[in-house]
Amino acid sequence: MASPEFVAEEIYRITTDDSTQLRYIVGEDAKTMIGMREKYGDEPFIQSINARFS
Repeated sequence: MASPEFVAEEIYRITTDDSTQLRYIVGEDAKTMIGMREKYGDEPFIQSINARFS
């Protein structure tokens, strides 16, 4: 999981650059989650997230 410090640094970098990009993937854990969503689709992905919090 990405550390809070790493995420904060990335947020700062992202918000102070000149890019018009709206979405960013920050951290290896986020890359893994996005990969799961792309591989299995939205509904199974949402179900797996919900299962973690129930």
